Formats: sequence, structure tokens, C-alpha cells
Amino acid sequence: MSIDVAEITNALDKCDSSSLTGHDIETEAGTAFIAGYRCETGQGSDDAAAEWYRRAAEANFPPAQVNLGWMHANGKGVELDLQLAYMWFYISFEHQVPEKKRYEGKTNCETMEQKKLLTSDEIEEAQSMAEECLEQNYRADGL
Repeated sequence: MSIDVAEITNALDKCDSSSLTGHDIETEAGTAFIAGYRCETGQGSDDAAAEWYRRAAEANFPPAQVNLGWMHANGKGVELDLQLAYMWFYISFEHQVPEKKRYEGKTNCETMEQKKLLTSDEIEEAQSMAEECLEQNYRADGL
């Protein structure tokens, strides 16, 4: 994955980084996350936000994984796809260390399960998609 850091470096001074405590925003993934955040909060389109979040999520940046899951869950900037939403939430809590986003990802999965937004087969498939995604270094089909 190649992100043009120079293209979005100016995002650092306009983003409320309090939600990024414990995450290294000085990385390409962190910078991509901030670009997604800026797009999502009115300085760009939802489509652009989803793309930046996807880049950061594929670079194993937990806040982006949660936000990309949320975008899929709401059809914001991407097609509504509850299985992909669940997959990104699952990746963020099942395979990450930062506690805040880990908790958010887990809570989002549990909420989807409790509201029966997916069948048990769909949940199992989403979890398999997450494992495949990780095994293929975030390059699973359909992402």
C-alpha cells in the first residue's frame, strides 16, 4: 500500500486528535486515518473518507477499522454491507491491542448480534472473512 503522505499532511493540524490517544498518527496509516476523518467531518466526501479509512484499516490501524466498519454498517461512502461492517469491527477487537478501539469494535459486534442484524451463518461467514483478510494481509476479495 502506498499513501502519498505529502498530499494529506496538512490534515494533522485540523484534526481533533484526542480520539487518537495511544495511536501513532505520525505513520502513513495514521495520516490516512486523519484524512478520512477530515473528509467524514465535512472537508471532503463520504466516498473519500471511506477510501482513506480503508487504506489505514488495511495498514492495521484500529481506529480506521472501527470507522470503516461503521461506514459499511450505515452505507456511508460505501454500499451498505453488514457483513463487511461486522468483519472490520471483528478485526479491530479480535486482533488489536489498543483498548479503546478494541472495546468499540467488540461493542459494535455485540450490538449487531443482539439486534439480530445478521444471521448466525452470516456472522460466522463475516468472522471467516476477517480471518482470511488477516491471512492475506488485508487483501481479501470484496474489500
